[in-house]
Amino acid sequence: MGLAWAPGMFHYVARAIPGTLLFRTWAEAARLDSMLRRAFPDLVAYCVMPDHVHLVLPHGEALAQLRRVMSAFARSRLAHRGGQGAALAWERAPAPEAVTAEKLDRVIRYVHLNPCRKHLVSDPLAWPFSSHRDFVGLGPDAERWRHARPTWFHGYVSGDPSVSVVGTPMPEVRYEDFDFFAVRDAVSSVTRTVVGAKLAPEARSLLARTAAAHGLLEPRKLGGLGLAKVLDISRSSVYRLCDGTPSRGRPMKDPLLSVAVRVVGDSRWWPLTAGDVARQPGWELYRGRR
Repeated sequence: MGLAWAPGMFHYVARAIPGTLLFRTWAEAARLDSMLRRAFPDLVAYCVMPDHVHLVLPHGEALAQLRRVMSAFARSRLAHRGGQGAALAWERAPAPEAVTAEKLDRVIRYVHLNPCRKHLVSDPLAWPFSSHRDFVGLGPDAERWRHARPTWFHGYVSGDPSVSVVGTPMPEVRYEDFDFFAVRDAVSSVTRTVVGAKLAPEARSLLARTAAAHGLLEPRKLGGLGLAKVLDISRSSVYRLCDGTPSRGRPMKDPLLSVAVRVVGDSRWWPLTAGDVARQPGWELYRGRR
């Protein structure tokens, strides 16, 4: 995907009212992320931050739709919290800023660097809730957003002073003696699934196949437990899910499996854990907000 030629683009920003967080758990963040992706099939780039969101769209008529998503997320968040607390209040979203073709890459770079400039993560690849991973072919929607020159684009974005002036490396497949938890953590990050939450069929399948690709089908690799026991499914289900999974070093036709296998053991793909995200390291700026 080469974006430099794109004609007219628009940069939208929507913010929670001061003193308010959009999400307090990774499950809430993943829900908002998913709602935005579904609501805007023509989304060019985006980033979900704790107190605001950035969207780049190919038209300037999306304000009404954005406000509907904002209201829907506020209702959803309140419902998932059992109706306790106040409904999330957003500031009125301002008119979008027009972006010329010449400035488009710079604007997307700015959007993808938001988590680094706020010191939430030290690498744009480490933030699950933006399109940066997809742009460089390492996200669940890579086929939708992949940049024509992914390695160049990641170097261009990660070469910002808030990250590293020489940029950061892309992950490489490492077939080491990773345990199941390393695989689980990588799949949690790739699929934006909270560790311990009930897995959707697609996430369970990806977890099983990633474990198989890293040689974790044997019980001795799982502390004497089989993969079926760890995943709480039948042995026949494991074999069905893992049937045809390439062994170590073999090419993989499934792009998402290829991503998951590639990032196992890379600390930038950290697991989404349960609990209040504002207690995590790097969240000093957001502590004390409701």
